[in-house]
Amino acid sequence: MSLWGKTAAGTQAQKPKWLSTDEDSEFKKQNVFAQTAGWAQSAGTKASGNDNTGAQEEILACVGGLSTTLAGASVTSVRWTTTATAAATRTVTAQVTFDEQVTVTAPNASNEPRIVCAVASSFPATTLSYASGTGTNRLTFSKASVAVNNGGTCSIGGGSGAAITYAGTGAIVDQDGTAATVATTGTTIATYTGTA
Repeated sequence: MSLWGKTAAGTQAQKPKWLSTDEDSEFKKQNVFAQTAGWAQSAGTKASGNDNTGAQEEILACVGGLSTTLAGASVTSVRWTTTATAAATRTVTAQVTFDEQVTVTAPNASNEPRIVCAVASSFPATTLSYASGTGTNRLTFSKASVAVNNGGTCSIGGGSGAAITYAGTGAIVDQDGTAATVATTGTTIATYTGTA
């Protein structure tokens, strides 16, 4: 078995296998993405040894033409970044990680990408709007003033995960200009649950 992959885009398994998927790890797959030279470590992270986010990315595994081989960025993981769960009206925020750096085109209220969440147990209908992250491999989506209820759930990803949709003509493209595959179905489901 190889230590990294270059086919079947859209899985964390493609990224170098010596890295962790634990968000608390300094050496995590979520900070690694494909580029033309191979699998690269994001600049400005503890694992890169440099806090300069404008520095050149470190190539961890050389694979010539990798970003072209993957033929478009794909979602590799989703997670909630909102940690407060007590029942209240609050902003809920989620992060979507891709296997390549992506650019959000026309990111404004009439063209923004959105994620429609699967809700249950009296959690209100929730659609997250694009908030930030263009030019990186991680996009942030959020919604303000959500009435979080005790026991209510809001989920993204998993077997029935909704794709990222667009309110207009906007798009998410990789660094080659190829439209990203925006389905979250192959990811581990991320569920946000309200508490008392």
